[in-house]
Amino acid sequence: MSLSFFLRNLSQSSSIHPHDIKRLSQISSEFLQWLSGFVDSEGNFLISPDAKGNVAFKFRIRLHKDDLSALEYIKFMLGVGIIRIEGNSAIYIISKLKDLIEIIIPLFSTYPLLSTKHLDF
Repeated sequence: MSLSFFLRNLSQSSSIHPHDIKRLSQISSEFLQWLSGFVDSEGNFLISPDAKGNVAFKFRIRLHKDDLSALEYIKFMLGVGIIRIEGNSAIYIISKLKDLIEIIIPLFSTYPLLSTKHLDF
């Protein structure tokens, strides 16, 4: 099953409630438009096995650690995710399925990615 098939069916499932979409609507549309463009160049979507052998879905943005404040701002605005420092990189990660459903799916459904990265989404 492809990620886009999974996300398309997940976004149409009854597990997404109107209050989930409202949560995204509480974030500035200017910020969300900017974030969509930023993710087009700096973000990615990952599918990998977790420690238990289950499939894990992740959204992440990796920048140089000098740009940590940009990731902190994104995390503050979205209200979800974690930031890790690995070597010279700072990485913002959203891996909780609930956060992916409530934030990431509605975000890129409303503000679509314009590069070929939309195929990864």
